[in-house]
Amino acid sequence: MTNDNHNRQTARTGFPCPNCQGFIETTAVNLLITRSLFCPSCGLRLDIDVANSRRAFDALRKINEAQRNLEEKSKFGTN
Repeated sequence: MTNDNHNRQTARTGFPCPNCQGFIETTAVNLLITRSLFCPSCGLRLDIDVANSRRAFDALRKINEAQRNLEEKSKFGTN
């Protein structure tokens, strides 16, 4: 595997499909706004149970907000 391919592969975020182990690519933002994810390899539909995942969603929102704040602060010094 070349360094370029390795960097592209490690930059992807997501998780392995529980059915076929194919990679389901997603982001924190996508998890916050969608109610289902689909495996591109086998088509498995994963429904997100928002009510039972409240603590996880709260943590994702905090992470997403912190990331946005960091990106804004890092842009501040480049103007």
